[in-house]
Amino acid sequence: MSGEDQGLPTPGNMPAWNDQRPSGPAGAPSQYGAPGSYGAGPYGSPGPGQPAPGGWPPPPPNLASLSGLATALYVLLPLAMLSSVLLLAALGKQYSVLQDIRDDPSSVSPVDANRADGNVADANVLSLLLLIATGIVFITWFYRARSNAGVLGGRYQRRSQGWAAGAWFCPVVNLWFPYQIATDVLSEAEHAISPQPGPAGADTIPPRRGYGLIRAWWALFIIGNVTALGATGRGGDDVDSLQGAVSFEIVSTVLEIPAAVLAVLVVRRITMAYARL
Repeated sequence: MSGEDQGLPTPGNMPAWNDQRPSGPAGAPSQYGAPGSYGAGPYGSPGPGQPAPGGWPPPPPNLASLSGLATALYVLLPLAMLSSVLLLAALGKQYSVLQDIRDDPSSVSPVDANRADGNVADANVLSLLLLIATGIVFITWFYRARSNAGVLGGRYQRRSQGWAAGAWFCPVVNLWFPYQIATDVLSEAEHAISPQPGPAGADTIPPRRGYGLIRAWWALFIIGNVTALGATGRGGDDVDSLQGAVSFEIVSTVLEIPAAVLAVLVVRRITMAYARL
């Protein structure tokens, strides 16, 4: 008995399965898509586990975390500010002793003069140790932030990654390279967060922004360091020369305090920008 006699499907009477997909009302397209579009969702939308029409979305950038180093700076920079306050008090006392010596040398004993000098020396040692620790952590954080800017494309970067560490130690260029890098690093992150087309279209980028916070921090940092150099450059052992050197050091130390406050804000601004990506 043949298959036809038994009512079984044969190659001659097999139904066209691909044409049996249900259609919508009045000839509207089926919610299952066109024949052969297996796996598609209703009305041709991508099904589970399928890429969008434009392909898979790009993976998120592999950015190094800045949070740990930033947290360390949130501790070290205030400690550096505290050491500056202690140094400022010691310098004030030293200046007062020098003024007393100038007015009446016999009114100041050698013990008092040596004590004032010793307090300044101790405060300077503490400030130096904190400066070294803070500088190592800050430059490491700065270098890592510049590395992240390169991962995002580096289109705003005017200086190579090596300058993020080396610029701090190179004379002359250390007056503006770190400022440029900080501005470019933040511009890179903020453009990645909210991309905007440049003035010539989508293939260009907007001009880098200027940040008042970074400008103020860098201005105080430079002025404070130049003033400190003025203190070390004043020679002479007479009272007038010593008072002049102490005056320069007092001004430099005063500027260090708001500069450290702004440095904390700069670290926080850049760290939070990259944490959003």
